[in-house]
Amino acid sequence: MLSVGEVLKWTITLGGKQNFLGSPWVRYVLSRTPESKKRSRALWLLSLSPHYFHLRNAPEYANLSQAEYIEAFWATGRQWRRKIYDEIFADIDLGRVVMDYGCGPGLFASVLAENSEKVYACDISPGTIACAQVLNPADNLEYTTADEAGLQQVPDGGVDSVISLNMVQHLGVQTYDRVLGYMSRKLRPGGKLILHIQLTDPGWRSEAEWLADRSIKGRLKYRFGIHCFSLAAEKHEEMAARHGFTDISIKPVAEYTDHWFDDIGAQHILMARKS
Repeated sequence: MLSVGEVLKWTITLGGKQNFLGSPWVRYVLSRTPESKKRSRALWLLSLSPHYFHLRNAPEYANLSQAEYIEAFWATGRQWRRKIYDEIFADIDLGRVVMDYGCGPGLFASVLAENSEKVYACDISPGTIACAQVLNPADNLEYTTADEAGLQQVPDGGVDSVISLNMVQHLGVQTYDRVLGYMSRKLRPGGKLILHIQLTDPGWRSEAEWLADRSIKGRLKYRFGIHCFSLAAEKHEEMAARHGFTDISIKPVAEYTDHWFDDIGAQHILMARKS
């Protein structure tokens, strides 16, 4: 059951449905913060979202203060993203121009920027993008919001690969379909699509199952918590094909690496090519 504190904390940052840290006050606070304190303020703002710093009760963090926990977990997250790149993506020809779709605070985008000529990184949350610009800047890394206005910064057909980690499972089918359309539009013909996805699993509900749950607990989690949806492999394949993707394959993350990164180790990678 969600606590009252969690519901209040997440609600005050919302800039729309599931747009955590999307409220304008988040960017305003960060913009008014002195440069010397911007990093710590950005980390604190991220801690107000349910997407980040979600292992506070893990034993390894039990004796840490909140500030120490945030720094320790942030460092771990950076290590995970670098290992994910090294073990899954380093041997894939991603091309010169890469897009990180659903980039969050830029941990993976910054790793991609070390290995690419140009990286575009987008996220639905303007507040999260503002934090990413403070925490993970790079000369060849351009952050933008994942909406029509923000995506105009990314040239149509100008991207060699689109990668998305820890995002698709948070999207309803209608939103996922729209996002696939954006990805297809930005990729050049022959470009690669690489998505970290969650398939149907006994521990995960589909969007339809969440909507059908009319219990108080179910409605609270759907309204105020992060959406976490499963989707059948056949549905992923059908939707990708409808947006012009071919050579679609879905493989367990375990086929790429035997390391466990958060919950990604139990999930899958979809790869496809833009026709």
